[in-house]
Amino acid sequence: MRPLEGFMCIYSNPEFVFIDEAALKRIAGGVAKLPLTVPDWRFPDVLPAIDDEKFVQFVGVVTSVNFAFTNFKPPHSKFEIDWKGRKFQGSLALGASFVRAIEEGIPVLNARYLRLLDRAELEYIFRGTNPIPLLKERLEILRQLGNVLLERYDGDFLNLFKKADFRAFSRSVMDIGIIERLFTDFLGYWDSSYHSGSGKILRFNKKARLCAMIYQGRALSSGGKLCLIKDADELGPPADYRLPLALKAMGILKYADSLEEKIRNRKIIQLGSNEEIEIRAQTVTAMLKLMEEINKIRDEKINMLRLDYAIWSLAGGLCGPHHLTPTTSY
Repeated sequence: MRPLEGFMCIYSNPEFVFIDEAALKRIAGGVAKLPLTVPDWRFPDVLPAIDDEKFVQFVGVVTSVNFAFTNFKPPHSKFEIDWKGRKFQGSLALGASFVRAIEEGIPVLNARYLRLLDRAELEYIFRGTNPIPLLKERLEILRQLGNVLLERYDGDFLNLFKKADFRAFSRSVMDIGIIERLFTDFLGYWDSSYHSGSGKILRFNKKARLCAMIYQGRALSSGGKLCLIKDADELGPPADYRLPLALKAMGILKYADSLEEKIRNRKIIQLGSNEEIEIRAQTVTAMLKLMEEINKIRDEKINMLRLDYAIWSLAGGLCGPHHLTPTTSY
């Protein structure tokens, strides 16, 4: 499976993050009994109730800035907004901020608007009870996204999907897939790390994979209005903060004492460090192995769209600290 390319060198010789194979098989038995459905991504006030083609634009824009919602300095508050009598946190607050802006008449999905966006406007869009981290970086990403959308895709993310022939992965240098178009064209989607232990460059592409997975969930529920991604079964898990938190709570991931202490004490895990790369790489490997074990048990086989959402949802009930890495990648 494509996401494992280059990751096995870490799995075979980890220094900081380890996979407990016995725990993985035990957890697979329990998860296999869950419904494991593909979400349709029709969540009120977080994902807009707009037509499916406009939804593609929403996902493309919003996912580019879907990263780092916990502030990196004490007290480590999480981005939060209070809207329509509800509190939204993290990625839900991000989605709600964009929906709120749309309802206020701010053209946040318009590429021409985005390329000229200024800091004051973005501060207003993300106004909340707790501030959003890395605002400067988000502004730069959205401006660049607006420019590239206009120059290469006539301002519309749906055109990117069409040019990729609704394939997630490239088949040749002339037939470039959705994932590669996203991470090569857009600053906000670039996500790779050099692992000094193996000498390899690992392409995580968390947000690009997430964008394609959300699109596919909506397409499956669109009644044929959106074309399905032809190779969606090859989509791997988006390696973020939340999945390793869940996998560790389940006992699937084990951390070295030094890493465990840093996370518990809310110390920064530097971007590109072997510790940070191992957390992400072992998360991807563990998720793929978990899916493999589940599919040995279930009559109805699953793909990562189902498993990722199930584990991500389970992580929502966990209160332990996740690792802190200042990054725009996840």
